[in-house]
Amino acid sequence: MRLPALALLAGALLPAPTQAAEQPRLIVQITFDQLRGDLLERYSKAFTGGFRRVLDQGYWVRHGEAAHGLTLSFPGHATLATGLYPSHHGLTANEWWQRVGDQWQSVSVVRDARYRIVGRDGEAAPSPWQMKGTSIGDWIKAASPSAKAIAIGSDAAIPYAGRKPDGLYWFDSRAGGYTTSTYYRADRPAWVLTLNQAMGALPRTWDLTVPDKWRALTDHPSRCPPFNAYATRWTGGGRLLGPHRYEPAQGETPDGSLAWLGSTPLIDEELLRRVGDIVRAERLGADATPDYLALAIGATDSVGHDFGPLSLEQLDTLLRLDRALGAMLDDLDREVGKGRYVVAISADHGVADPPEDRCLHRVTTAEIDALLDRVEAIARAHQGSRDELIGKIAAELARAPFVGDVYTEARLASAAPDDWKAELMKRAFVAGHTTDFPLWSDKPRPFHPARYGIVVQFKEGMTFDRATSVHGSPYAYDRLVPVIFYGAGVPARQAESGARTADVAPTLAALAGVATPDRLDGHALIDVSRDSGASQ
Repeated sequence: MRLPALALLAGALLPAPTQAAEQPRLIVQITFDQLRGDLLERYSKAFTGGFRRVLDQGYWVRHGEAAHGLTLSFPGHATLATGLYPSHHGLTANEWWQRVGDQWQSVSVVRDARYRIVGRDGEAAPSPWQMKGTSIGDWIKAASPSAKAIAIGSDAAIPYAGRKPDGLYWFDSRAGGYTTSTYYRADRPAWVLTLNQAMGALPRTWDLTVPDKWRALTDHPSRCPPFNAYATRWTGGGRLLGPHRYEPAQGETPDGSLAWLGSTPLIDEELLRRVGDIVRAERLGADATPDYLALAIGATDSVGHDFGPLSLEQLDTLLRLDRALGAMLDDLDREVGKGRYVVAISADHGVADPPEDRCLHRVTTAEIDALLDRVEAIARAHQGSRDELIGKIAAELARAPFVGDVYTEARLASAAPDDWKAELMKRAFVAGHTTDFPLWSDKPRPFHPARYGIVVQFKEGMTFDRATSVHGSPYAYDRLVPVIFYGAGVPARQAESGARTADVAPTLAALAGVATPDRLDGHALIDVSRDSGASQ
């Protein structure tokens, strides 16, 4: 399938439903990490569960957009949670280089040395300390003292929970399953411990359950040699149509099998099936005050990185999650009531196809190291001003055959409106917080371009050799995501485009009837005028 060249979308207001809808009691925001927007279209005919239900009965924007340039996980999740671009919410990468006194340090966007991971003594734990502004979890809690906000899934659930949620939990194999940070609470509630017991009992075999009639959906004809160059953690390279099994390595610690489970769809499949247990335990949606539940689904990201977006493994993952999502919706119908909840589904970013599938060059770690060696030689020999050195480094980077563009702080500050890639990159940039992605090196790099506020992008379609498929660029395939709303107050409709990830949280807030902060980058996509149902 040819991916669309996305425009910079302004968003369009969807008319209100013709009948007034009752205010929802529960808002559920589900983010499928790395779910590229074309995949739901490509596999639509194979869905029979929750995806089938929301695609048919909800508002589905097929080609939504993550409208910023550095399409990494934390920037994307925080935009979905806050309605702000990364340059405004502050989580511009998963980590960045930052000058602290006279030293350069690699800083995680969530790790906070003041707190500890429950179940892992001595480990610095996540908190929202680097995030500016507030998230939808905060907005819902601010609307009523009795409202609750819970987030669970991968550690990317942190932005959704906000500043003071009623619970934030992420899957951590070394902590024995789902855990939390002492920033949020000192222990794990009983329902989390029960959930961890269920996760620990899952089989250590991932059987591919795709029916034979749907396996051809993963075919993508290419003039290139079949993709089999990059080893995966299970198959040793190439496509394997049989089951993937956990095989402990010699000397592996007991948490190794949990880590394996966390990189398959099995954990997230079970989580979706047990959402009803979370709703009952926390009494979410039990009264007229809207509550909030965020689910950060990481399986689509880990499987996509290992096998690629058009792999049989990713199709199997989506079919498993489709069935589990259907079970979740059935549970919500029983526990909260049909028409009494809203579900939003989107993704933090898309992903590139493996370069080999497009007859493109894969950038090797050796090539990156050779380029960084040249940059270091320039920096060590330079005797002029810092601005002059930045110009020399940028010029050297631009000469590399795999580098598509180079962005300095000065270029981003003065980006012309018609320089669309620079505009997208500007939305994901904060001066002094520059990531070393995608110029990753295992060597110490005291003169890395990131330390001079310089970031690069590879040429379109090119990725590095750290994973089968990679995301992080401003190109259309990395920005393409689905945007779906389903439930109370949501009319059934499909649209080709017209939604950004920054619009998701404001739309949910409008459906919940809660106020949002001023000067968000996103806006509500649905007119929730409940009195007359008039269209705007």
